Amino acid sequence: MKTPVFIVHTDNEEKIKAIRAFFKALDIAYDMNYFSYDPDFVKKIHQSEKELKEGKVLEIHKKDIKKLLELDE
Repeated sequence: MKTPVFIVHTDNEEKIKAIRAFFKALDIAYDMNYFSYDPDFVKKIHQSEKELKEGKVLEIHKKDIKKLLELDE
């Protein structure tokens, strides 16, 4: 038998308490872990999102990849 796994993402403490209470009420076993990301990585992601919104992106079309990599003969 395959066991389903649910991954829930929230940083809201009230929601975390509600989810834990729900599992307890239904007698569902669960594991809970906290994950954190490297702050430098998070800054880079936010910077990339900002640049995307500002239109500061470089579009590369599939047909141009070989030319860009100087593989075009």
